[in-house]
Amino acid sequence: MSNMNNPIKNPPATYAQIAIDPITKTSGDLLTYSVPFELQNQISIGQQVLVPLGNRQAIGFVFELTYQEI
Repeated sequence: MSNMNNPIKNPPATYAQIAIDPITKTSGDLLTYSVPFELQNQISIGQQVLVPLGNRQAIGFVFELTYQEI
């Protein structure tokens, strides 16, 4: 039972499903990235992010946040 003054909070997201900008990658697949601990309370759905992709970096958008690897 939760106290209304002290609601139960979800743990910070540890994984993010990222949609890579189609200009930088032709596939429409979502890629799963581990969210660094220092960013777990700052990341949000729809946020633009820069992620490693092979030997370069790609622009993507946060599609989903999860607490376990997909």
